[in-house]
Amino acid sequence: MKRVLIILFWGISSISIAQKDYFPFLLELNPITITGLPGLHSYAFAQHEGKWVFIGGRLDGIHARQPFASFPEDANNTNIYVVDPENKAIWNRNISELPTSLREQLQSTNMNFIQEGDFLYFIGGYAFAPSKNDHITFPFITSINLKSLVDAIQKDTEILSSFIQIEDQRFAVTGGQMGKIGDYFYLVGGHRFDGRYNPMGNPTFTQTYTNQIKSLN
Repeated sequence: MKRVLIILFWGISSISIAQKDYFPFLLELNPITITGLPGLHSYAFAQHEGKWVFIGGRLDGIHARQPFASFPEDANNTNIYVVDPENKAIWNRNISELPTSLREQLQSTNMNFIQEGDFLYFIGGYAFAPSKNDHITFPFITSINLKSLVDAIQKDTEILSSFIQIEDQRFAVTGGQMGKIGDYFYLVGGHRFDGRYNPMGNPTFTQTYTNQIKSLN
């Protein structure tokens, strides 16, 4: 037993030394408290001139396991938050003023997103859509002008002009990842999930995995 423990310790030590050689980084987490910022998860995130932008996601914790209680509409994040972490200042804007398709997509969860310069690209996402009277994966790609949006939220002016939305069923993907190589954006993995979540596999939903890497230019 002692020999096994010594060998195990030596193996772990070797891995730690190897990791230090290949990953010479120091990671330190310093939490800060910002009054007025709610707990959010599964949102889209961007940065503009030192400010953080949060869109969509959920205000509750892990989703309920009962279909009738999972992903309730009243726990959707319906505000866009702009946060200045340096000065601990926060601005927010409710999305109720936006057209239906934008309003519904922007409060979704597990959307696919990526920031490129002053723009945040926002694809898919899953949430309850009152216009469909059902939970759906949204078939939209939305381009968000961050400079315009942050300025409008801080100055309390209209925000609609900060968004461009295109509908295409190929964008109905949630839970994937986005990246960029050269001039191409890539949407990796994800699935289309419509209906109520049900861990027992009962027919309250349809689900199709993309099994794809989609390129966009």
